[in-house]
Amino acid sequence: MAKPTHETPKSESTASEAKVTAAKPAYIDKIEQAADLQITVRTLEDWMRRRLIPYYKIGKTVRFNPEVVRQSLDEKFKFAAR
Repeated sequence: MAKPTHETPKSESTASEAKVTAAKPAYIDKIEQAADLQITVRTLEDWMRRRLIPYYKIGKTVRFNPEVVRQSLDEKFKFAAR
């Protein structure tokens, strides 16, 4: 007779792993953020200096949360509809 196994089905473990990865914000570097906004890295650095976009600096490394950057730009630059 075969012994019953108590393994978790793969579909359950994959679903729980997907929830964990979806909850973590993805931080990107200057080059990726500039490409996401379709601007140059120099313009991005200027916006950082003028505090137009939020960023995280850890040592010499600068990281951005793209969702927070977009939200910040949307709040600061609202255009009136014509």
